[in-house]
Amino acid sequence: MALGRPVNKDTQYKVIVHTLGKHRYASTKVFTIGEDGKKRYSYKHWGTLDESNRFHPGVNYFYASNGERDKLIFPADWDMSDLSELSSTRRRGRVSYQAEDVDRQYGATWLLDKVAEETGVKDDLLKVLEGNNEMVNDILTMAYFPFIENLSYNQLSQWQKEVKAPSEHELNSVNITRLTQSITEKNRMDLFRCRAKRVSRDELCAVDST
Repeated sequence: MALGRPVNKDTQYKVIVHTLGKHRYASTKVFTIGEDGKKRYSYKHWGTLDESNRFHPGVNYFYASNGERDKLIFPADWDMSDLSELSSTRRRGRVSYQAEDVDRQYGATWLLDKVAEETGVKDDLLKVLEGNNEMVNDILTMAYFPFIENLSYNQLSQWQKEVKAPSEHELNSVNITRLTQSITEKNRMDLFRCRAKRVSRDELCAVDST
């Protein structure tokens, strides 16, 4: 009896177009195996496509590891020019007085790093966000900024060029929107529960939900 065609191990990494209404998503088709042993397929969206097949990376792509990104197989005729603009692929900004000078201010952020570690905030964020260190560093950078500077988030990316902050991403308005949209209500409530467990009976725990 003839056997079926063997499954190509790369199929799960092939990016295809998944259309929902008027939206075109760049997606991979992933499966899980249920308790009944049957495969159930779903789509993982890595970004969107415009009418010209230009790929615009989304939150899943932005926070994927380099190894995970490298496995993705995109169609050869797609326009991938947006990837070169991803801040995570660019070198961090530096204040340069001379060509070889890479010194940056590292005082207030160092102190807040230590506070985040000692109070367990960083550990709680890592637990809630399933060990996504890049995402945690982005959140900490956004949290530090208002404490150190009386400025709006529109000026955060410029501040990153002058101050050594945890994030390796340039947190411009687009990337801040990606970050905030990826934080779910479950993430927020899980973090609140983690913080509450660290509070003794004689202490109070306050959370700024904004």
